Amino acid sequence: FPTRRSSDPLILGLGIGVNTAVFSLYDGVVLRDLPYQNADRLVLLQQHMAEDRTQTVGFSPLERADYQSVTALDRVEEFHTMSFTLLGLNEPLRVQTGVVSASFFATLGVNPILGRDFAEGEDDYAAAPLMLLSNEFWREHAGADPNIVGTTLTMNDRAHQIIGVLPPITQLPNANDVYITLAHCPARSNPNNYDNRSFRLVQAIGRTAPGADLERVNLELATVASRLKTSYPDQYPGDQRYEVDATPFKDVYAANFVDTGTLLLWVAGLILLAALANVSNLALVRLSRRSGELGVRASFGATRARIMRLLLVEHLALGLIGGLLGIVFAILSVHLLRDYALRFTPLANDVSLDLRVLAFGVTLSLLVGLITGLLPAINARLFERPLVNLSTRTASDAGGMKKIRGGLIVAQLAVTLIVATAASMLLKSLAALDRVDPGFPIERVVSARVELNTANYRDFVKRTQFVEQLQQRLAADPSVRASGVSLTVPMQSSGAFMETAISLPDRPDLDTSRLASPDYRVAGESYFETLGIALLSGRMFSADDNGE
Repeated sequence: FPTRRSSDPLILGLGIGVNTAVFSLYDGVVLRDLPYQNADRLVLLQQHMAEDRTQTVGFSPLERADYQSVTALDRVEEFHTMSFTLLGLNEPLRVQTGVVSASFFATLGVNPILGRDFAEGEDDYAAAPLMLLSNEFWREHAGADPNIVGTTLTMNDRAHQIIGVLPPITQLPNANDVYITLAHCPARSNPNNYDNRSFRLVQAIGRTAPGADLERVNLELATVASRLKTSYPDQYPGDQRYEVDATPFKDVYAANFVDTGTLLLWVAGLILLAALANVSNLALVRLSRRSGELGVRASFGATRARIMRLLLVEHLALGLIGGLLGIVFAILSVHLLRDYALRFTPLANDVSLDLRVLAFGVTLSLLVGLITGLLPAINARLFERPLVNLSTRTASDAGGMKKIRGGLIVAQLAVTLIVATAASMLLKSLAALDRVDPGFPIERVVSARVELNTANYRDFVKRTQFVEQLQQRLAADPSVRASGVSLTVPMQSSGAFMETAISLPDRPDLDTSRLASPDYRVAGESYFETLGIALLSGRMFSADDNGE
């Protein structure tokens, strides 16, 4: 290669690497099919308030049984996630637990790599407690023991036998450590809950029947919802209009990332354009310096096609070297993008540089080399000049070269300005967010999450006693100035379970169905004092306000 090209592969490598890493993320989240059998037939059933479709309220076990009558769905499975303490390994572990119906994984088409799946009827309340391990949990906490199947671990005061280990796949809707059947979840198996239509804890996934489209599914779901509202008016009051619909499984979990992913693709494309303009400009400079060499080749009989072939080979090799550096850059940086995307979707968890992404990187490298190699054709007279004229350079040639180089410089500056402006706006927004006053002092304020053993603390009195004892111990700790309890920390989403309808006894003429459902929080008597939130009028909560 001609000299002074050492920076070209690095510049191209940066542009190709950014695009390869971003494409791997976009491909894994948006383009690629889910790793399940009949993934195109899987739908998520969602029940939400008609006035605010962004807030889902879940399903009660009885409602899930009702929607199993929809003929456009050949399966309706149940799942929810809870945290429990697991005993039996090296130390007690707080594990994210998926609670599922027995045929949940069969509907997804997921088969354990060790042992077996839950069988039909093993989610009955009389069935023995069984457990499946996720692949990640099996490797991290069980040492990938191939003999783990058949052993028992204790959770919620019950000995659960391990019957299988799941393959390393994307877990939807949540990444869980272990899975149990619904019969052995303390909340789900509580008679006060599973016979209560208002206990909307679970989520539902369906699989469309062969030949049934989404429109038919949603029509039948709406029919069942209307029937339930008529049959059970107390559970579906007129001021709370529930709607149920089905959304393709992939669309639900990719939706939050599509806009962000598209923006990342545009930014990556602009970076590549800037790199192309820079390298192309340098290539034209070198081409003008090689006019003598190319003129000599032409004078000795080299045709234009042959010289073009030489330049193409040089730049294709340059593009491949840049692509190799870009793939290395992508390998080193893709985990950062994956961690960022996990804020939007669990689908990003398994993003990696596979053969499909590597093929994209190689193709992009060849395309970059082809573009930079074809630019000399714009000024072909440089290598068609006779040997006797090598020492001269016409004003038209110089002017034409300057126009091309000037255009590339303008393009590079324009792209750089766009990217720099977007980056500065982002930094400005982050700085503005950092300056937002949350309404309470955040210095020296810490939070801890305590999850009680549901099997031992079903009784309200026991839960209250635990909180009182905890606060007494914290109050006796000299390093703790104040403490309070709440179901959620400040500024955390409370979810649809923390919304309720309101009534105004002094205004019987007011149509309460037109009022928004207020969001409420549950807090202890010292909650506001601990956060330093001042009282404008009235009084704070006291211990006397506690009661069932």
